[in-house]
Amino acid sequence: AVVAADTESLSGITDSAMRRHGIPIFTSRSERITSSPSVRLIISLLRIVGRWRGEDVISVVKTGLSSLSNDLACAFENYTDTWNIRGHAMFTSPWSMNPDGYSESLSRRARQTLVNANEAREIIIPPIERFCTVFEGGRAPIRKICEALVEYFAETGAYRAMTERAKTLSPDDSAREMLVWSEICTA
Repeated sequence: AVVAADTESLSGITDSAMRRHGIPIFTSRSERITSSPSVRLIISLLRIVGRWRGEDVISVVKTGLSSLSNDLACAFENYTDTWNIRGHAMFTSPWSMNPDGYSESLSRRARQTLVNANEAREIIIPPIERFCTVFEGGRAPIRKICEALVEYFAETGAYRAMTERAKTLSPDDSAREMLVWSEICTA
């Protein structure tokens, strides 16, 4: 057995050397649960409830588990940052302000960015609103929250995005990510 406090800096080197000499290797490393996109998505959704802060809504998009293309995600994030979008009403109303900020003219690029930002908003916000309805009246039973999360993941394609992402990970990382999802579903 080889035990090291920092295996990350040796990753790839020790794996290769051990395999070259026919020595079986298993590397165990601890990771924060928040390194999982599915957990970050859940945390972001829970933070949105009752507050609708821009950074929380953007973090939903940044998990990589939304169905948005990169162009739509960027337009959404940039518009939200430029105009400091926050609050339920600001996220659910159509956006019309210039994506370039305080400018009288709307360039062709700005027009397209505005179209993309609104398209992204129309994709992202309704499922979040449906998730938040679980908390109408304040508190919600954990079972209802878990059911709403599973519905959110199914409706938005987050589960499909997560399984696609898992295909690009190492077998260990993929198994870890799918285990996290399994734990979420059986909570």
